[in-house]
Amino acid sequence: MERVVVAAREDGLRCRVRAGDHEFVVDEPASVGGTDQGPQPTDLLLGAIASCFTIAISYCAAKRGLTPEPVRVEVAGTYDGPKFSSITISASVGGLTPEELATVSAAAERVCYVTNTLRGSPTVVVRSTPADDSTPAGGEDRSHDDAAGRGGESDTNARPGA
Repeated sequence: MERVVVAAREDGLRCRVRAGDHEFVVDEPASVGGTDQGPQPTDLLLGAIASCFTIAISYCAAKRGLTPEPVRVEVAGTYDGPKFSSITISASVGGLTPEELATVSAAAERVCYVTNTLRGSPTVVVRSTPADDSTPAGGEDRSHDDAAGRGGESDTNARPGA
């Protein structure tokens, strides 16, 4: 199943992101030219990891008839130039024995889509096309198009990981 999320620049570095029926603003801090009206993209990446792992722990516990409370996941990324060089996930989970927590945590690692994606080094293909003023951002340039680039698209960068 393919998932598509679209971002469109609104002003400066601020952009509006549409994910299904949800919209949110992403921006950069003023210190780098943004207006600080939303989280940075890298913070969203860390947030995606934290939220997915929180959901995974809760899901895996519930499958075992367990009710963890509270569940809090903190994710710290060490930024090294143009990427994170390491990411640490720290889960604080109450209401489980150490043995239950170990089992649930191991299961959560297996089912967390975001961390599994990052560990799997997905292929990242970047396509750039001239804008058609009549087509909204993301209207026709879909990531499921083949790597050869149909309809005048050109692959400007194809590399594993990112």
